[in-house]
Amino acid sequence: MLLKDGANYKGVRYTENGIPFLYYEYPYDISSKKGVESAAFYIDDNKKCFAYRLHYISQRFIERVVKEIQDDPFIKKDANAFKWTNGFWHFSVDIGLSSGDTFNVEYRMVEAPVIKPIAIDSVYLCMGNNYTVYHKTQTCNGLRKCSTTLKKVSLYDAINTYHRKLCGDEK
Repeated sequence: MLLKDGANYKGVRYTENGIPFLYYEYPYDISSKKGVESAAFYIDDNKKCFAYRLHYISQRFIERVVKEIQDDPFIKKDANAFKWTNGFWHFSVDIGLSSGDTFNVEYRMVEAPVIKPIAIDSVYLCMGNNYTVYHKTQTCNGLRKCSTTLKKVSLYDAINTYHRKLCGDEK
């Protein structure tokens, strides 16, 4: 559907906590009309989408989304946040300021894990047979126990090639 709308598939990326997502970007001419700059579809271990996030370019487009949500009889507003829950379809809608005047709208299955956006390209691994985690920084407390070689790799390789998860000290 996104490809038909003019979005460009940019590949699989990973969140800070190792959750894969399919990433799409809209060219400027389309994003200025639709108001959506990019989209991310988060995938669980069973290869099913459990959430997706749309990045809107202005408050005007977000107001349209909020109006649609408020007009839906199945969606209830969370009194403590800018968040709604749809009891019929079992998903939540979370709207937040991204940076400047841009906004993220996240549609997530109610029981789905919290998604932390990624802001790192490379990570650190303690090489050896007994190690199962990666570290975002060289100063992570978890690396104090490392008695073998420290290796800097891409986040993608840490997760897919070395099958590592994020260190518990950095969650």
